[in-house]
Order: sequence, then structure tokens, then C-alpha cells
Amino acid sequence: MLERVFAALDRIAQRLEQLAVNRAAWTLLIGVLLAVVAGLGLMRIQFTNDYRVFFQPDDPQRVANEHLEAEFTQSDTVNFVLYAKDGDMLTPERLAAVENLTEAAWRLPGATRVDSLTNYQYSYGQNDDLIVEPLVSNAAAATPEDIARIRRNAMSEPAVVGRFLSGDGKTAQVIVTVQLEAGNTAALTRISEAAQQLKAATARANPDLRVAATGVVLLSHSFYDVTRSDLARLVPVMVAFLFAAIWFFFKSWRAALAAVVVLGLSVLTTMGLAGWFGFTLSPATGQVPVIILTIATAEAVHLIGKAHSYQRAGLSMKEAALKSVRLNHAPIALTSFTDVLGFLCFNFSETPPFRDLGNMAAYGAIIAYLYSIFFLPALIGVVSMGVKTDILEREHSVEKLAGWSTRHRALVLGGFSALALVLGALAPQLEARDNFIEWLSPRHPFRQDAEFINQHLPGIYTLNYGIESGEDGGISEPEYLRDLERFVRWLEAQPEVSDVASIVDVMRRLNRNLHGDDPAYERLPETRDMAAQYLLLYEMNLAQGQDLSNQLTPDKRASRVVVAMNNITSEQMVSLKERADAWLKQHVPPVMQAEGVGTSLMFAYLTQENSRSMVTGTISSFLLIGLVTAIALRSPLLGFVALIPSIIPVIMAFGAWFLIEGDYGLYAAFVTSCALGLTVDSVTHFMMNFARERRETGGNASLAVLRTFRGVGMELWIASAVLVVGFLLLAFSDFEIIAKLGLMVALIFVFAIATTFVMLPALLSLLNQRRRRSGELEETGGLEGAGGS
Repeated sequence: MLERVFAALDRIAQRLEQLAVNRAAWTLLIGVLLAVVAGLGLMRIQFTNDYRVFFQPDDPQRVANEHLEAEFTQSDTVNFVLYAKDGDMLTPERLAAVENLTEAAWRLPGATRVDSLTNYQYSYGQNDDLIVEPLVSNAAAATPEDIARIRRNAMSEPAVVGRFLSGDGKTAQVIVTVQLEAGNTAALTRISEAAQQLKAATARANPDLRVAATGVVLLSHSFYDVTRSDLARLVPVMVAFLFAAIWFFFKSWRAALAAVVVLGLSVLTTMGLAGWFGFTLSPATGQVPVIILTIATAEAVHLIGKAHSYQRAGLSMKEAALKSVRLNHAPIALTSFTDVLGFLCFNFSETPPFRDLGNMAAYGAIIAYLYSIFFLPALIGVVSMGVKTDILEREHSVEKLAGWSTRHRALVLGGFSALALVLGALAPQLEARDNFIEWLSPRHPFRQDAEFINQHLPGIYTLNYGIESGEDGGISEPEYLRDLERFVRWLEAQPEVSDVASIVDVMRRLNRNLHGDDPAYERLPETRDMAAQYLLLYEMNLAQGQDLSNQLTPDKRASRVVVAMNNITSEQMVSLKERADAWLKQHVPPVMQAEGVGTSLMFAYLTQENSRSMVTGTISSFLLIGLVTAIALRSPLLGFVALIPSIIPVIMAFGAWFLIEGDYGLYAAFVTSCALGLTVDSVTHFMMNFARERRETGGNASLAVLRTFRGVGMELWIASAVLVVGFLLLAFSDFEIIAKLGLMVALIFVFAIATTFVMLPALLSLLNQRRRRSGELEETGGLEGAGGS
């Protein structure tokens, strides 16, 4: 039954191929028109610069964070940091710079609140009155006595040190809270560009200060910058490389141009359809053109290589095109199918952009297959390759390598097994380590600023708790405040925490202020009425825009605890959150129990969730690709053999990655699914040609291996090299997840080349020998005797 299905499909494919080549003009016209019509979708495609795109709308962490923001104020911020290069921010000139930046920040689009060292609402008691005023006023005219007072007051305030001023007095921070509508790309762009202009203007006006800018808003916009930058840099470089590589190997600029035309149409159609389908471009999906270029080139190499050889042998252009596509159609179809399976397994990811990447790459692989199988042969049939040399004249090098491998199969298989075991033993030692700031390349300005800030003012990552009291005005209850204070002090004692902001410190300070600033009263108010009165008096004296809405709900039912953390990994952040949640469950009433939320935490959980879900994706990818390969090769044994040199490189690469990096991040969740679909390409080409040669040689596996290497060895070598370089180019992406994904996949391909060209011949030779000994096959010759010829 299966044989009849394959035969029917083969007849249909043959008719379509003949039609495409014989009606070349129509084929080329239709192909171009389809690309143009699809390409019109590029006008509909949109870039996204909203960090929320990485999370599903029903993601528990995202829902919890948005609920907290609805209760209090939005936590989207732009953070400016000023660092005194020669030592001290507390001088009249530098405090004036902070003051000017604070005033200018109010004019940023969407700004709803600005907090800094200079406008911090400092309170103190005077007689029986509560005085609330900015910590710094008219800094440029400050006297030495004023500076001494400012220093004393600032350094004594827990809410200032570690948030608005570093403990050493060298760094100051201005925090701008903005009202940002989710998904409003234009508004976010305006805010980000205005913030960058303000940063640049402040730096020009204060050459003695280092000015840096960070925050969730600028992080979001950085993702947008990365997407545009990668498309502008990597795609042209990739096209130029592919043109040069094909020209170099085939010594034909016509062949190179034909390939680039097919690649360009494949990418144009893929990205145009993305616009029609409603995909948005993110740092992940922005890499689809490079992936499609790489896949399509590997297919084009096989078709052009054989057509090139056949034209040199004297066949006409049309005959060479038809013979090449007939020889290569089945392997290309199978490898395209395995590519599609590998990319579709990205749908197990919890991250929408990576699901989009998988889906776009999957249908892009299908488009590349159609253009390669129909458009490219039609183009070859009407355009001479300008044959000057035959690439197959260099096949003897690959052939000799195969001969050496089979003659020393025990050494080869033993060596590969030992190396795989050693590297496989290292792979489990990889530690999960992720940090969403490090999702951007070290050369990206945002990451440079963020890492600079982390060095001088810890606390760029935050964790938020909304602590309920259970009733309106309940945050003034002494029991509530005492439990809240115990939680705050526990948090402050954790090694990951640099600062904790809560209503507790406000209440303690107000109690002291309204008792003549007597240090003995630096404690929580004793009654609910007293706490409520203090709070009301304080709020009445606050400057406009400096109220407590970022810490308290309007009905005073709940308060917010903001935990600033040091430069820690995602795993450490999740650990802190889980310990804090557990502490609340054990030590406070149920109404006060809450779970930590925040943008930083959303990204922290993303790695864990993807790692778990992509295990299912990897297993599914492995099983599906193995099944499809076995069916296509019409042999479960050959299907199993084909998977061995596809899986071993993945294991070896993870072990090698431990030696290179020592840890892994979000990118590792997608490596195996991506690599399995792609590394099986060369193995599949080899195995399908091997299966055909074995049938033609009457079951002589050793001779079939020899003829397979003689026929497609160099093409496999070129295609593999293209895949390596193509994914290495991704390493230049400014999106570090894609850069390391590309680097790991390229490393896997390097190992895959070794397993395909060295281990696979030895393995097939061993199986062949065992089958001869068991009498299952009657061999007429062996690769061992002919390998070096």
C-alpha cells in the first residue's frame, strides 16, 4: 500500500516538474507575480515595541501584574541615572543638574509622575506642625551649610538611599512614571525618543557626569530597535555571502544570481504573507528572513550542483534541469518536511513571538521548497550556468574521507562514542541562568546603560506586593502595620534585596515628626486613629504629583511593597519571590497574603515555563522526524540510523556549550527542536541517495555508500557549510537570545558535518558487515576495498 502511495506521488511530482521546466516562461511569470502579490503584504506588516508581546494575554504573571497596576499606578518607567565621574553628586552644580532633569522629565510624553532626590518630599516637625517640602530647592544657589544639611537629611532617609541616591553619594536617579497604553507602538516610540533626547541633552550640559537611561519603556523600545537593526544588517550580509559562496564554489555568477533570485522571492513571499496573515515583527520573528535564506540556499546548492554537472556532461539546459530536479526532489521534499516539523514544534513555547517564529519559518520553508523545486529548475532550464569547472571533480576528497572512515570503523565509532559520552556527561552540568537585560547584545546602548546602573545603583529589578487589609482604611490598623513591618524587615535581610519601599517607613517617620522629631518615636503609631490622622495631614502637604497613589489604593484598603533587587538571575529572582510568598503564608493573616508580581518576574518565569513546555516540543519533534524519515526511506532500520548522526551532534553541542558558556538561557529551549529538523537535512539527502543506490546495486550497501559520496558528497559539504555560516550570522544579532540560538545551532552543524561525513559511513559499513555475516545480504564488494580509490 505504502509503495503505491509513493509511486503515485512520484508520478504527480514528475509531471509537475516537467510542466514547470517545459513551460518555463509561464512558471517564471507565475512565480514572480505570486511573490509580488504576496509582497504587497509588507505594507501591512507591523513592528512591535511592547514588552508584553512576549507574554500571552492570560499568562498568570502578566494578569497579576496588570491587576496590581490597576489597583495602584502603572509601573512603566523611564529611569535616568547621573554618575559623578570624580566622586560626589552632592554639590550645587550637580544637584542643579538633577533638579533640571527632574523638571524637564515632566515634559516627556505620557509622564504622570517624576521622583528624584531633589523633589523627594522630606518631612519634619516644627513645633506642633508637620512641614513637608522638597529635599532640594534652588540647588544652584545652595551654600555649604545647605549642602551639609541636604547630605545629612538624604543619607538619613531609607526611602532615599538606594533609590534616589547611592550610599556613596556618587550616583543619583530620576524615575519617570508614564501612562502607556498596551500595544500603542507610536506612543511608546515618542516617549522613548524624547527620553533619549533628554538623556543626550543632559549629558551635553554636564560633561563631568555620566548619564544613563533605562526602565521598562526603553527596554520595550530597544526590542523594536533590535528588530529593525537586524533586518537592515543581517539580511543584506547574508545575501551577499550566499552570492559569493555559490559563485566561489561553482565558478559561475549566473548560478549565483539564479540562486539569489530564488532566495529573494522566497523571502519576499514569506514576509509578505506575514503581513497578510497579521504577524507582527519582533526581535524573534525578525530573524525569519535569515533562516529562510539559509534553508533555501541549502536546497539550491543541490539543484544547481547537479544541473551544473549535467550541463558540463553535455546535456542541454532543459535536460540538465529536469534530471537535477528528478534526482533531488525526494530528498528536498523530505528535508523540507522535517524542517517544517521542527519549526512547528515551537508552538509548544509559552512565548508568542517564538511561536510566530516557528510558524513563519515553517510556512517559509514550504515556500522555499516550492520555489526551489519548480521556479529554480525553470530558471536553470533557460539560463546557462556558464560552466567552467565541475564541482564533482573535487568529490575524491570526500570519497577518500569515507574510505578512511570505513577502513577504520572501529576507531571512528569508538572515538565518536567516547567523545559523545564525555560531552554528554558535561551537558547536565549546564545551569539555567537568565537575565532579561542580557537578552540584548552587550554592544546595545540599553544594555550598556543597564549594566552601568547595576554597578553603581543596585535595584534595577523590582518585585511588587499588594498587601490587603480587608477593609477601607485598614492600612492604618496597628496590627496590619506591625505585620507589614515584619515582612519588610524580613525582605531587607535577604541577600538579593537592595531596598524595600513601603508605607511602613512613611508611618515611622511621621510618628517621629509629630513628636518633635524625637528619635525615640521612630516607630509605628499606636492607634488606628493616630495613623489615619498622620497620613491625612501628610497627604494634604504633599506637592502636586507627589501623592501616595503609587503606594496606597484610593480607599486605603491596601498598600504596595516595592522590593528592589540586586543584579540577579531569573532563577534567583523566582527563588526570592517563592520564599517571600511562603513567609507571608506562615506569618500574616490570610487577608494579607499575596504573591509577588512585576515585569522583572514575568521575564524570570518565562525561561522556566518555556524550558518545561519545549521538552514536549523536542520529544514531539524527535518522534515525528524519526517516523517521517523511516517512512520515506521505507526502512525502520535506516530511519533509526538516520537519526543517530542527527541526535549525537545535539548532545555533543550541549556538552561543548558547558565548556564555552557554563550556563544556558531561554534560547536553549528552542535549540533542539530547531536543530533536529535542520541537522537531519544532510543525513536525509545522504540516506535517500544511499537507499536508491543500494536498490540499484542489488543490496550492496558498501558500494551504495561509495556511490552516494561520489554523487552528492561535495554538495552535502557545501550545503552544510552554508548552514553553519548562515546560523553563525545570527550570532551578530543584537537580540542575544537569537544570537546564542544561532551560535548553538551552528555548533551543532559543525558536529553534524563530522558525524555525517565520518561516523555515518563507518556505521553503515558496520551494519553492512553484520548483515553479510548473518546472511541477510549477499554482497558483491565492499567499501573497505574501494574506499581509497
